Amino acid sequence: MGGYQHYVRTDTNGIVIYGYTTGFELPDVDDILLPNESDRHFCYQLYNDRGQYRYKIVQGKMVERSQAELDAEWNARPPVPKTPEQQRIEALEEESTVAMLGLAEVYEQKETEVTNALLATAELYELLLDQQATIEQMQAEIDQLKVAANGV
Repeated sequence: MGGYQHYVRTDTNGIVIYGYTTGFELPDVDDILLPNESDRHFCYQLYNDRGQYRYKIVQGKMVERSQAELDAEWNARPPVPKTPEQQRIEALEEESTVAMLGLAEVYEQKETEVTNALLATAELYELLLDQQATIEQMQAEIDQLKVAANGV
């Protein structure tokens, strides 16, 4: 069964953005007739796997766009806006990073305080040992004086 005409519609750059047959729709004034097509259904796959339009009209004929053209178009697209969930996740990650850095700073301060306390304790211990040695020396001198005083 044949006799249906295939039409495409383009954007202002000649990119094919819509296709149909007269089996289901009547053409608009600016739609372009594709010759040598007669099936009832429009069978061209107008999009590639990235959702880009695959065809354009050049000198009245529908031709497939080159991969270089598709890649250039793809690379020129603005970034996809982030969803509220993605934005919230990024905010939480940032807050988490700030909290971890704050904890690391507190940890370093406490570590410095503990180190200083340990150094001070070591110094006090050395002082205590010095005083103990001085006391022992003085005790020995006192004992010698007692011996000398008793022996005289």
